[in-house]
This record gives sequence, C-alpha cells and structure tokens, in this order.
Amino acid sequence: MRTCGRILPIGSVSRPSPMTPTEHASAPACGQPEDRTRPSGSADFETHLKARLAEHIDPQTLAMWIEPLAIRRGEDGRITVFAPNDFVSTWVENHYLTLLREAATALIGEPPRVELAVDPDLEMRARPAPAEEPSADPDEGAPRAGRPGPVAGLCDRYTFERFVCGASNELAYSAARAVAADPGKRFNPMFVYGDAGLGKTHLLHAIAHAIRAHRPDLSIVLASAETFTNDYVQAARKGAYDTYRERYRSTCDVLLLDDIQFIAGRARTMEEFFHAFNALHEAGKQIVVTADRLPSELAGMEERLISRLSWGLVADIQPPDPELRRELIRRKAREDGLELAEDVLEVLATPSFRNVRELEGIVTRAAALARLRGVPLDVGLARQTVAELRTVHPATGSITVEAVMRLVARHFGLKVAELKGPRRHKALARARMIAIYLARELTGMSYPALGAAFGGRDHTTMLHAVRRIESLVERDPTVADTVLVLRRRLERPDG
Repeated sequence: MRTCGRILPIGSVSRPSPMTPTEHASAPACGQPEDRTRPSGSADFETHLKARLAEHIDPQTLAMWIEPLAIRRGEDGRITVFAPNDFVSTWVENHYLTLLREAATALIGEPPRVELAVDPDLEMRARPAPAEEPSADPDEGAPRAGRPGPVAGLCDRYTFERFVCGASNELAYSAARAVAADPGKRFNPMFVYGDAGLGKTHLLHAIAHAIRAHRPDLSIVLASAETFTNDYVQAARKGAYDTYRERYRSTCDVLLLDDIQFIAGRARTMEEFFHAFNALHEAGKQIVVTADRLPSELAGMEERLISRLSWGLVADIQPPDPELRRELIRRKAREDGLELAEDVLEVLATPSFRNVRELEGIVTRAAALARLRGVPLDVGLARQTVAELRTVHPATGSITVEAVMRLVARHFGLKVAELKGPRRHKALARARMIAIYLARELTGMSYPALGAAFGGRDHTTMLHAVRRIESLVERDPTVADTVLVLRRRLERPDG
C-alpha cells in the first residue's frame, strides 16, 4: 500500500534545514540595521509576519493554516516555516507560499529564501493535556464519568491501515489523519464528498478508530444521516428531545455524520442539525460530514447549512486512477489468499469499474467462478468476468426487488411471504439477508425502501443484513458461491 505523506516541494522552495524552531529562535537576526518597522528577533518576526498575513486571509483560514506554523528567520536571511505535519506543510506550500514570501519581503526589504520543514512537536504542544486520573476510585467497577463506551456501528475493518491511498483520495486521507490526530483543532468542520463506494464511510470509521486509540476520553458519535433523522423522529414521538440533544450536542465530542445529503428537504431535521452544528463548533468539538456532492450542490439544503459545511476543509475523493485500481485489486486478492499474476491483475483493474466496491467485487466474483469450475484464475477467466460484469446495468430498473425475492425463495425452498414475515430461524434468516443484499446491489433501492418491501422492517435491519452478507461473501466460499449463482440468474434470466 502506498502511504500518503509529504509531496516533494517544487519551484524555489529549498531543502529543509535540520534546525528546530528553538534553534532558529536562538540564532541572531539578519545583519541589517534595526528600525521600528523591521522586527529584530525571530519570535518578533513571526508575530509581525502573521499580522501581515492576517490582512489578506480571513480569520477562519488564518486559524486553520497559519497559526499552527512556527516561522523562524536565520542569521543568513533564510526563513524556515515549520508545520506540525506533512499535510499542513504541503498545503501551505501549495496555497500560501507566494503570499508568505511577499509578506516577508515587505518586512525585510528584499525577497527571502524560504524553506519548509516539519516539527511534530508543534502538534504535540498544540494538544490540550489529558485530564489527570483521580488518585482513587471510590466506585471501582462502576462506569467512570468521562469514559465513553464503544462507538455504535463502528466497523473493525475500516481503519487507516486498511485504506488504500492514491492521488485520487490523498487530500481526504491526509486531512482525515490530521483530524484524528488533533480533533477540533484543525479542519473543523471537515467535509468529504464523492460518489458512492469511493471510501468516504471508510474514512469516517478510520477517524473514529484513531481517536479512540489516543483519546479514549472523547465521546464519538458515528451515524448516517438516516440514523440522525430517525433518532429525531423517535425523539419527537416520545417527547424525548433532551435525550436526543444530549447525544448529538452536549455529550458529543466528535460528530461523524455520513451521507448528509439525505437530510436535505427535511425542514425539522435540518433545523436540529443546524443547532447541533452550532453547539459543537462553538465548543471546539470536531465535526466531519460526508456527502455525494459539494455543499453548494446539495439541492434542498438550507443556505445557512451550506455556508457552515463550507467553513472548514472541503475535500473530494475521485474515482481511482490506474495505479490505485491495481493496488486495490492486489490488496483484495491478498486478503482473500489469492496470488494474481500481473497480466490477470491488469485485466481485472479495468477502467470500467470506478469505485472500490466494484473493484473488490470483481475479485470476489472471479475467485468464485474459478472455485465453481475447478480451474485457475487466469487471464481468460479474468476477461470473461470483466465482460460479464460490463453487461450489467442495475440502474436501468430491469431487476426488481420482487424478482429477487421470488428467485431467492425458490432457491431455498421458501415462500416469498416467509421472506417478508416475522419468523427468524437460522435458515430463513440467512435466505432473507441474501435477498436483501442482492436487492440492494442490483436495484440500488434505499434502505428505508428495502425495509418497506421486506415486511416493513427498519432500515437499520436492512443495513445489518447487507453488511453481514458482505462479510460472509469475503470469508465463506459457500455463501460467496450461492450469491454468485443467484446474481447470475438475476442478471441473465434467459441464460
């Protein structure tokens, strides 16, 4: 896996100095006559330079990108800009270096040589010190105040270590790492957008995992927009507004909200999110939101919310480029215990499939075909798999949820009414989950719509079923083969 990190500097930025900000601060200033307009000390120089930058940069941007920097002027006139991490250093280089150089020229009277460097100590010093543990616990064994429980809905597989990074998702990935390292201090709010299946949800879960690891005292709320809406509806029905607002406002330290586009047009839900956003942001709590498009393109979203969602960092995730497609295929094959020849990998990494789910799915399908036929996964089989998947167009609506139910019921010797009914014995439950999974994959129906079709079940039940089958397909060859056979029958009913 390629690790996202420092982008190599270009242009006139020189090689970083090994000196730390403290060492630069102790060095004498440039040998020019002092006057009232030119700061004599390095610390004074930083203060004056940031003050000049503040004349050209709005306060939100200044606090996000400039204030975390340590700027030192050496005795040879060289200026070194220290950033707390690679991501901030790269961002400053790409967006503010020219402005920074112009401001420095105005201060010292000549164009300076500027270097960029990273000092991780800046990040550590910026973090608040963790609260001290009490010396004695009078109620040992009872839950401790300020020690939140597990994060509901957190997926073990979605970590930073398992996220495959490339040029198409580097900004979002690097920013997510920075947010996880210092929640509420930088990139707040953070808005990530992109098409389905590109890794937005993965990044949300990865942030939660990383924050739990180094800040277990923080309360993290990880939810979809649908869950946020349904929680509000339930609170309204029960008159339990205080409980709802406690969860999303007063006791929440980190709010990770997926698919915010689904609250657009829902006036009361937008009102609740507006107040939750304000309460969290004013308290310095971290907010990360995902959507399938830019804030300005969220039809039906209130202007005041669009404005707030655009306050911080807006990062997009694009479809994977060829290099990233190959790495995604390679990673998935390795996880499944497959050895793919390079020519097979090249065939499977076709540009026809534009998101992570599709690319992982093609590996699963090709492997299942090889097992069913008892043949090796060679170039011929890879080409056949790709050709078959290219002919599938679920969005056309040719496959319906009713067709999925009928086929699955017939395959397992059940009745459609049983798939919709309340019984939950093991064989029936497995068949129902497979039907839900296939319906979701092949029709693109929303989880609430699926729930209505399957006997009025809650959307969270649908989500659980889909994730359960996704997990089983990856590790249980029997389930993978069953899903493959049923899918092929649905996609090619006359074949």
